[in-house]
Amino acid sequence: MPELPEVEQVVRSLRPVVLGEAVEGILRLSPHVLVGEGSLWQALKGKPFRSVERRGKYILMEAEGGLVLGFHLRMSGRLLYREGPPFPGQHLHLHLALTRGHLLFWDPRKFGRCYLLSPGSPAPWDGLGPDPFDAGEAVLAEWRRRRAPIKALLLNQRILSGVGNIYADEALFRAGIRPGRPGMSLSPKEAERLLQALREVMEEALLWGGTTFRHFQDALGEEGRFARRLSVYGRKGEPCPRCNTPLRRDVVAGRGSTFCPACQV
Repeated sequence: MPELPEVEQVVRSLRPVVLGEAVEGILRLSPHVLVGEGSLWQALKGKPFRSVERRGKYILMEAEGGLVLGFHLRMSGRLLYREGPPFPGQHLHLHLALTRGHLLFWDPRKFGRCYLLSPGSPAPWDGLGPDPFDAGEAVLAEWRRRRAPIKALLLNQRILSGVGNIYADEALFRAGIRPGRPGMSLSPKEAERLLQALREVMEEALLWGGTTFRHFQDALGEEGRFARRLSVYGRKGEPCPRCNTPLRRDVVAGRGSTFCPACQV
């Protein structure tokens, strides 16, 4: 599933091509993937986009008048911009014809969602925690008061948004912390070190355009190049890049977690 760096990369690639572009045509192909009343879709026609932002793992596009188009890519969704045809045939769920180009929502697994909401309406992204870049003492204190494994706490979007399996494993490795340790077992310095590791790995991933294993592309079709720089994720049995101990994979809070049994304590 795309995480903060991948979603941010999509947002950055979208801004230059959709800001100021008005919606001239709407083709809705999969109503169960698209959430929004018909009257709202009609109201979107003719409206230019005024902002493109990210909230956690959501892409938020606000149109003139306050209508918000929110996308959650989940496992395999892509939000693509094309100047013209050919367009994807199969697995296309939404096609917005803009003033000069086309915005396409594509997802073979149909797990992704697109929400069209009026100003002030309750939204799935309400109540998300802060990004790692915006988090402070409140997040560290929340980790340290809970008995749940720190890996589970990293993935809890109500505490901290934008973190998924890839960057949780990578940050825990950098911080030298095992994924199964209870949050309350972390010292203040360990919690600070973990948050800093999250920021660092996500900044590096952004520099490389995110991580692509199979489906992820930004809005212009570019794949991420960070996969080759991952230290532990997906590398079970390979030597630890620090100490050469074989990396281990356990299931923590229902999620596969790869770590070094020697370097992470």
